[in-house]
Amino acid sequence: MAVDVLFDILNEAIELEKMAMGYYQSVSEQSSDEKMKTFWRSMAVQEGEHLQYWKSLIELTEAGRIRDVFDYPTRVLSELRSISKQVEETIKNIQYDDREQLFLTAYRLEFYMLHPAFEALFHLMKQETGNQSPEEGYARHLQNLFSELGDLGQKNSAFQLIADLVQQVFASNRQAAEQLAQVKELRGLLPVCMHCKNVRDDEGYWQKIEKYIGDRAEVEFSHGICEDCMVKYYPEIAEDIKNAGE
Repeated sequence: MAVDVLFDILNEAIELEKMAMGYYQSVSEQSSDEKMKTFWRSMAVQEGEHLQYWKSLIELTEAGRIRDVFDYPTRVLSELRSISKQVEETIKNIQYDDREQLFLTAYRLEFYMLHPAFEALFHLMKQETGNQSPEEGYARHLQNLFSELGDLGQKNSAFQLIADLVQQVFASNRQAAEQLAQVKELRGLLPVCMHCKNVRDDEGYWQKIEKYIGDRAEVEFSHGICEDCMVKYYPEIAEDIKNAGE
């Protein structure tokens, strides 16, 4: 993956987080209800934490430590740029006195930002960032938004439906990211002992290759013996099989 494209993807993520953080900050500042002011401020703070994560990935990219993540990075970049335009349009004309619209806009923002690329980076970069991924924090971030609806969510079933859909998309993206991590790991360079043929995992432990692959792919192993090894280790049986075939 070209480094320039990766930089563009990460910078696009930063701009999206900035827009979301700016929206939550402005809603907090305009709120006359102290409880809601505190809630929207907390949402902005959480977006700020996500922002720091993207900046840390920029630093890792500059240091040459980010591995190949996306098979089609230019397509990912194009999609993120399209999302940025949608987010910008969504927050352009906000009516701060309309509580329902404020929450609906927040839902739309979070939905737009559930692009699979973000979850892939959350999941795949855990090793490079010392397990400092915002993956779990982002799950709590969404749950905080859904929980705060209170009476509004009870009165308007459409909000509950949107919340359910957003949660399903997030869960689906997490599962896809885990599968992508397994594929990337199997594609990469795999350390194999030259004697016993055990393999070394990411945590530095050696294990049987059957277990390593079985844990990372939908594969079950059965054991047999090839013709060459049959001749080498069991020559009498190999001869009997050969004679029987004649």
